Amino acid sequence: MTDAVKDLMKRGQAKDAAILIDETEDKTIDVSSVEYEEGECYEIYVEYNCSAEGFDKLRYLARSGGKEARKEFFEDCRKEAAEGDLKDVWLKNYTSPEERSIQLQKVLSCIKKSKSKRKPIPYGYLKTAFELLLSLDNRKGLKEFFEKNSTDRDLRERMVKWCLEHKEEDYAQKIFLEDVRNGGSIRSSDELNKILRREFPAVSYSRRQEAR
Repeated sequence: MTDAVKDLMKRGQAKDAAILIDETEDKTIDVSSVEYEEGECYEIYVEYNCSAEGFDKLRYLARSGGKEARKEFFEDCRKEAAEGDLKDVWLKNYTSPEERSIQLQKVLSCIKKSKSKRKPIPYGYLKTAFELLLSLDNRKGLKEFFEKNSTDRDLRERMVKWCLEHKEEDYAQKIFLEDVRNGGSIRSSDELNKILRREFPAVSYSRRQEAR
């Protein structure tokens, strides 16, 4: 499929490449429901690998040659993101600050919408928002985003790692202290103690007692 799409693109047949991708994906999905094929005297188990991500990559390939087509694909992916389908090909191939800002706003909007309707946040959206804020070097926005979603365990771990890497130990201390007060893990207590010993060697014992 990749070779066929590349060949059509070289011939200037981008529309034919898009049609080929759509038709192939539809047919692949149709046959993916088949579990067994009957032979003359036996049944053969058949497993089909239908990767939506693979077809997304082909679509980007077919539409990345021209400026307008590339822009249209960006908009298509943005609309899909609003529906809970966050495409890797969209995030990996559109990386300018302007594009990143649009991606971030769409992801944040979807998170806010899910919360307002009391629905689960689509998988990967919190992580993606965090990474987009990092890529834009938006420290203020990063902290505001974390405060609004600080109950997510994975997000807390990411935030602590970022804090320690960027000398934001006061903020990391705040997170660890919350964890300890809420009956958190031994790791949280140990990491908090390390920070306290570095920053307040003379009073670290009393602060550790307070945390307990």
